[in-house]
Amino acid sequence: DLYSGSVSVNSCFEQLAAGTELVKWVLRIIGWFMMFFGCYGLFQPVLTFIQVVPFLGPFVAKLGGAVIWFLCGLGTLLISTVIVSFAHLFYHPKKALLLLSLILGVTCLVMFAGSLMNSGDSSAQA
Repeated sequence: DLYSGSVSVNSCFEQLAAGTELVKWVLRIIGWFMMFFGCYGLFQPVLTFIQVVPFLGPFVAKLGGAVIWFLCGLGTLLISTVIVSFAHLFYHPKKALLLLSLILGVTCLVMFAGSLMNSGDSSAQA
């Protein structure tokens, strides 16, 4: 027996849903960390190669490590949100479309800011 005594069907389903909700979020967080550390590990050989350069190597590697850490975190956040959005398309299409449009907006904003920074650099050189 799963439940002792007399328990209503609705109560059983509520207890099962609460248990699966916790498992769902734990697995999402574990997956996020695995994606982050995998992405960071992908760029680790670049940092090791930079450390070989005399004098500036260790400083540049620390700075590069911080930049790569930030970019991996941002990339992991975007990729995991896209994965969750596509998973929601079947059951919660409005929520999924909202998340996908939010991702698109943030990506366009970052690209626009980058293009403004690049155009400022090119006008300073001219």
